[in-house]
Amino acid sequence: MPTTSVLLISAETLPNVLFIKEFPAERYVFITTAKMEQEKRSEWIIRAAGIAPQKVQRITVNQDDFGSILQSLENTGLQPSADWRVNITGGNKLHVYCRL
Repeated sequence: MPTTSVLLISAETLPNVLFIKEFPAERYVFITTAKMEQEKRSEWIIRAAGIAPQKVQRITVNQDDFGSILQSLENTGLQPSADWRVNITGGNKLHVYCRL
């Protein structure tokens, strides 16, 4: 099963780039917002990390609607038994590596 990394896109792009470099994957799921897409944060990460754009699935969510975020995540097709990694930092903190 291919490895998938799930990343929260924020104004701080470097933590996600470093996570991608440290834990390369076959597939990336970017959880983003309309504002982050307008500011092209996902594009910066893709270019800086040197990953192929076709490996990235972007999920644009309303950061203030937890229910719709959960629904969007369920629609990704990620399976609990899959090999996936989650970077939940979204800022200048230590990276988190999860393997479930």
